[in-house]
Amino acid sequence: MIQQGLDNYADMIENGTASYQNKETSETISINFGDYASYDERTGKYQVDQALLNQARFNDSYKDLIEEQIETYNNYVDEYETSRQNIEKIEKEFQEQIETANSNYAAMEDEIANVLKEKYQEEVDNLQEKYSAMKEADDDYLDALQEAIDKQRELRDRENDYEDLAQQERKLALMRRDTSGTTQTEVMELEDQISETRQDLLDSEVDSIINGMQDIYESQQELRDVEIELKSAIIDNTAYWNQ
Repeated sequence: MIQQGLDNYADMIENGTASYQNKETSETISINFGDYASYDERTGKYQVDQALLNQARFNDSYKDLIEEQIETYNNYVDEYETSRQNIEKIEKEFQEQIETANSNYAAMEDEIANVLKEKYQEEVDNLQEKYSAMKEADDDYLDALQEAIDKQRELRDRENDYEDLAQQERKLALMRRDTSGTTQTEVMELEDQISETRQDLLDSEVDSIINGMQDIYESQQELRDVEIELKSAIIDNTAYWNQ
């Protein structure tokens, strides 16, 4: 709109005319403003041809009018150029703001994506940890079940050993009472066998006691480790929340 106004103004300067009547000679003179000004393509302004204007035969009021019109037009050109530069500056700043906003939005999308990724990864880790704990519990259960079965078999074997020993002792007692057909050698062999059996049972009981004590010590050590791990976790967790 401003440019259209300037174009209209320039057309008035170049093609506008005014009639002037010389009072002394009664001569009517047609004044064309464009005859006394030239357009500068480089600056977009008009330059008054002061020499021609001074030689003109009309009075000074018309000369002043021409100079004022040219000056007014040039001032409008300056204001328009300033406005155009301001508009370009605002458009540039606006474009920079758009680019910054787009960049920030892209960064925000990346950040949200990373947060979601971490959240999903945390869920996967928790699920994996849960399944690992379940597998460990299953393994512990199977180990405990197998240990109980082994213990039961061990007790059964021990009962059988004691039962064998009791039968050997009863047989020895009968052999000692019945001397009709029993030799002293057979009695001594059976006594040695009973003594060896008793020694084996004693060794087995000692080993069982030692193994039981070892299990107790290992359980106690595991409890100590768990206690230390729990206290360390509490310390770490407290430090985390304080931070």
